[in-house]
Amino acid sequence: NPQVIADQLRCAGVLEAIRVSRVGFPQRFLHGSFVQRYKILGPKEPKSRRYRRRTTAKEDCEALVKIVSKEISSPSDKNQFGIQMGNTKVFLRQQAFDSLEALRSRKIHSATIAIQSILRMYLAWKRYIISLHAIVMIQCFIRQRTAMVAMKSKREAKAAVILQCAWRRFH
Repeated sequence: NPQVIADQLRCAGVLEAIRVSRVGFPQRFLHGSFVQRYKILGPKEPKSRRYRRRTTAKEDCEALVKIVSKEISSPSDKNQFGIQMGNTKVFLRQQAFDSLEALRSRKIHSATIAIQSILRMYLAWKRYIISLHAIVMIQCFIRQRTAMVAMKSKREAKAAVILQCAWRRFH
């Protein structure tokens, strides 16, 4: 019975805890988890990681939060649009979380489109190469048959000349 379950949760204080969590920072990520999930929103890493110094997850997270907060906050917003850094976790208000997820899904969507475009181009190129090979084979066959017909007619003409010459010699 849903009513009994709701009463039990209310008496145990679970609903109040959920409400308080929703009012505050309902989304919490460890620094490493945050970086792993939202690194797509940050800058591309340099190609040679050899020269880059090793950073901690917290430093990576701080850099990512700085970049991401510029993208999702308005200039008048001073508290980084509901993103707070803790010692071990990143705390997000629901609005900030929704904005980050929207940005992330847009990035993933555009990356998906780029990958599909490259794949379609590759498949079209492959079909073109196969068609080109088939066309060359057909042209080769037609040229061969044309040359055979021309050679046959030349042989017949030469044979006719030889026959005419022999016929004229004996008559």
